[in-house]
Amino acid sequence: MKEVARVQDRYDEFLIQPGINYERIDGLVYMMSAPSWEHQQQVGHIFAELKDYFRSHSCSPFIAPVAVTFSLERGVETEVQPDLGVLCDQSKIQEGKIVGAPELVIEVVSPSTRKKDYFTKKESYREYGVQEYWVIDGKKSTRFYGQFWEKGIEKFDHVESDLFPGLRIDLI
Repeated sequence: MKEVARVQDRYDEFLIQPGINYERIDGLVYMMSAPSWEHQQQVGHIFAELKDYFRSHSCSPFIAPVAVTFSLERGVETEVQPDLGVLCDQSKIQEGKIVGAPELVIEVVSPSTRKKDYFTKKESYREYGVQEYWVIDGKKSTRFYGQFWEKGIEKFDHVESDLFPGLRIDLI
């Protein structure tokens, strides 16, 4: 998802434009372009695997575009649309948005979002309390959690969760 605009403190102006997706991270607005075929194939594959795994759990997987909103005492709001995620606390669903940290967030990297997914979003997700963050980059996955938020754990051809035992997804 290509970053084509960065505008500070004008997020509400963008919300009224139909058909255009935006994210706001620490007060900066990022306009997003449509994802590629390959990106959506990977997202769809992962979502199907998540649905299967969580069929008998109280947690629910979700797929973009769903707004996830974070707020801190410092007054800067962040609202993102992660490619995928898992939410266990259903009370965080308010007015069609997720307000607060999902347990797991997953981003599938596009060439234009690599820096944002690996750095900007990673830091925001950690700061706002996401317990586990996966970055899927082709056939490579990097998982950030607990003591591994800084460098992550890399795997090739699959990703597996520390938070949800037995959750392992082969990448396509």
